[in-house]
Amino acid sequence: MARKLPRKTMIIIDCAVVAVLILVALFVYAETRTNSPGGPQTPTSYAIQGITAFKSGNLPLAESLFKKEIAAAGSVKSKEGLGYYNLGTVAVRLQGVNQGIKDYQTAISLSPRFPVAWMTLAITEASIHNTTLALEDYNSVLAFDPNLPQGLFNSGVILYDQGSKAEGIARIDKAIQLQPTLSSQLPKNINLS
Repeated sequence: MARKLPRKTMIIIDCAVVAVLILVALFVYAETRTNSPGGPQTPTSYAIQGITAFKSGNLPLAESLFKKEIAAAGSVKSKEGLGYYNLGTVAVRLQGVNQGIKDYQTAISLSPRFPVAWMTLAITEASIHNTTLALEDYNSVLAFDPNLPQGLFNSGVILYDQGSKAEGIARIDKAIQLQPTLSSQLPKNINLS
């Protein structure tokens, strides 16, 4: 039986999809400047159609379009990685968390410098209490951006819960300094005073 993610986690993943949609729009802009109208479908055009289907709730169509996106990417690993990221977002909902995690991992193996994929993978793993792997992935995200508030905050909570209280509090403090609204997400068992 496929496991379901908590609603809060699904909202965070949906926000990541919006961020990817913005990146895809930039790719489309670049491609439309070089491709002729009515030409062959590109990975980006499949991605846009897939994201549109995803946002409208047609997950089977989105899945099909993301698979076409991957096939159209050919040997362009960064575009293929984006396709697997998109496919993972659908897979979490259709096949369950484990398939989504596999697709996110494939995306990262093809595009290791894809922080949104690392972050989404970490959030997904943490949501199923696989905190050791989630912490590794948050650390990978923080290697790209050591001041990413949500990465600092989430990894800080995990570190605190694993017994590294001082390091956890230091990360949480830094995250809240960077984004004060995170203080409302502080678990009750963590006292920063």
